[in-house]
Amino acid sequence: MICAWKEFLAVLPIWLRKEVDNSGAESLQELRLRIDSPPELVLSAKSFWLDRIVTQEDLNYTVNAASHYSPWTATSIAQGY
Repeated sequence: MICAWKEFLAVLPIWLRKEVDNSGAESLQELRLRIDSPPELVLSAKSFWLDRIVTQEDLNYTVNAASHYSPWTATSIAQGY
């Protein structure tokens, strides 16, 4: 996972990158983004929420960046696949 860490951070909204990066590539197991809720970082030893709320624009950015703006891929990602 460490080799793709920078690529992973690049698909996140700018405001979220530093917080996720500070959690560490070795510790982060899951990142949960839900509209109108704070991001949840699930680490190997604990889980915690950040202070900011995820917006629709944040999710749009993440899905589009992760899918390289492919409509078919974005649809699949949006459904959780």
